[in-house]
Amino acid sequence: GIFSWVPRDVQEAILEICHQHLAPYGIAYVSYNVYPGWHMMGAIREMMLYHTRDVTEPPLRAAQARALLDFLAQSIPADGSPHSSLLSTYSSFLKRETEHIHGSPDAYLLHDELEEINAPIYFYQFAERAACHGLQYLSEVELSSVMPANFPPEVSANLFKLARDVVEMEQYMDFLRNRTFRKTLLCHQSIPVNRTLKANRVMGMHIASRARPVSAQPDLNSAGVEKFTSSSDGATFTTDHPVTKTAMTLLSEIWPHAMFFDTLLDTARARLNAINPSQPDADTRALDAHTLAANLLKGHAYSANLVELHVYPPQLITEVSERPIASPWARLQADDMDKVTNLRHERVDLGTFERYLLRHLDGRHDRSALLEALAKPLADGSLVVHKDNQPVENVAEANAIIADELEQNLQFLAQAALLVG
Repeated sequence: GIFSWVPRDVQEAILEICHQHLAPYGIAYVSYNVYPGWHMMGAIREMMLYHTRDVTEPPLRAAQARALLDFLAQSIPADGSPHSSLLSTYSSFLKRETEHIHGSPDAYLLHDELEEINAPIYFYQFAERAACHGLQYLSEVELSSVMPANFPPEVSANLFKLARDVVEMEQYMDFLRNRTFRKTLLCHQSIPVNRTLKANRVMGMHIASRARPVSAQPDLNSAGVEKFTSSSDGATFTTDHPVTKTAMTLLSEIWPHAMFFDTLLDTARARLNAINPSQPDADTRALDAHTLAANLLKGHAYSANLVELHVYPPQLITEVSERPIASPWARLQADDMDKVTNLRHERVDLGTFERYLLRHLDGRHDRSALLEALAKPLADGSLVVHKDNQPVENVAEANAIIADELEQNLQFLAQAALLVG
């Protein structure tokens, strides 16, 4: 994620490194800022840079930048004039940026907004620079973001009229979405790129899904339509194919684990056969496989929160052992952060109790040892337990609450993909 924060010659060097040293792997990944929406954000950045030009101490610099944002957002008048209307629009934008920045740690503010060099570029400019180094655009990390069909039909049709190639298509979609950050996959120009999505490719992958059936008791066996939805982004997936309905239900039951396609197919068919022994028969397996693969690919192309496709599934456990072991990296992060990275490369928000608990999941603590370890911060006041939104001051009562909630919190950490043993 450093591309936008280094000088042009260093950007060129990064692309050259991608070309020369990633040849054995075929694909390089670069994240960077792009220009849409930058005018206002750039103005805010320049204001903060000016205000903090004589401040060198990072914490003080971040504090003064935040103070300036507060002053600007609160001081723009609203008197009905054209100038005031423009300022009002700018003020609304400024307030949103203030809320965004105020919710971020100082490190983010200092790196993203107050870094000396921050030169975002349009996507087409990035593609041109990559081409100079023998690289070509492959896709974005999130496949759904490159699908014109995810726009309304009339918008999608006009996009195909405007764009002469894939780079132009991506640029116009950036304009529509006001996308200001990209996560781009590149490959060598010598590699033929086939952009036709083929369902049979899914058959060699592991599948996971956080989507849940909308119905409390989905009708799996009939041709009736069932809907599945993701709480992460509200995306929905509908299907009338019995094997697909059953497969999506199975995936919801084993989340966050993934299942290999053939295993998923055969398990879904076996469950259907248990419901109705006359279906499905052996002759329909190939048809079910193709239909399931096509449906899963369609769901993934719409939103990765509906269907995930993995070549190598995340290695995680969801059953809490006698002496649980959490990810070492997450334990280190929990020392001074309330957001940690799980084994699915996601950020997980932790409460104070969960942070303390996670830090002690090193494989040496059973339940009794965990309670003993948590009793120390309770006694010195660094860990506060709440009941009915009120802090519990009685230490014995607080210890009893933690004992009651220990297993529940361990299960939360397991389902959040933070345990390795």
